[in-house]
Amino acid sequence: MSLSPDDGVPMDDMVPWLGLGRVLGFLRAIAPDWIARLSRSAAFLSVAFTAALIAPPAQAQTDYAVAAHYPPMMIADSPDRPGANVEILIEAARRQGRRVTVEFLPFARAIKTLQRGQNVLQPALFRKPERESLYTWVASTNVLTNTFNTLGPPIDTLDQARRLEWIGVETGAALDLVLTGEAFTNLSRVDRPQVNAQKLLAGHIDAWAVPSQIARAIWSELGYTAPLIVGATVSEEINYIVASPDTDPEIVMGYRAAIAEMRADGTLQAINEKYGWQSE
Repeated sequence: MSLSPDDGVPMDDMVPWLGLGRVLGFLRAIAPDWIARLSRSAAFLSVAFTAALIAPPAQAQTDYAVAAHYPPMMIADSPDRPGANVEILIEAARRQGRRVTVEFLPFARAIKTLQRGQNVLQPALFRKPERESLYTWVASTNVLTNTFNTLGPPIDTLDQARRLEWIGVETGAALDLVLTGEAFTNLSRVDRPQVNAQKLLAGHIDAWAVPSQIARAIWSELGYTAPLIVGATVSEEINYIVASPDTDPEIVMGYRAAIAEMRADGTLQAINEKYGWQSE
């Protein structure tokens, strides 16, 4: 079948004149196989599109993490600036198509929840021999420097620190364990690092033993303007994202791989620098 101007209808006007139905009939007549395939493809695409519209969205797996207020690693009541390690954990979850809910608790309670729970995460904990078997060590995130922080002359060595009357430490924290192991007997223990900052400012302790990154962050958070003298680094601590002892290995491997990817592409360092210190 063919049409031409000799049939009395100009070719430019033919399609509007014939109407849609006649156009389809015309096309079927000249190319039946092609039209059949097109119709089947259109029907398949229509079904697929409809299924995509009505199918329920996939629900991301939500993990649970506990944290304690330790700026600059973990910052409570600050959703826009939750701390370096909290941001690292959230980004690692996102890269896996997962979500993570972070609950801030007092440190002792957070640790108990971590130890007794199942598949519980914690954004930041120093790795010490005493802690090795108590947690699943997922991935390192940053390095913190242990220092003696004062309002007077700097304390740069353990020998200098021994001669002080009182050194403020946090009960069970890394420097409490280190100095206790070094047989220090002049330790004044408290439950929160903010209390040691207050005691230092009030003159109730001579030095505050805590990583310099934490000391500076808390000093600023409390609004203190007196110059904080940070001594020389006496040791370093590697910070880790950790999980409860019986955490599903697939969860551990997923976060470990995501953080390795973040380390390789520079995201880890960028987050750490945002909070004032470098990645390991």
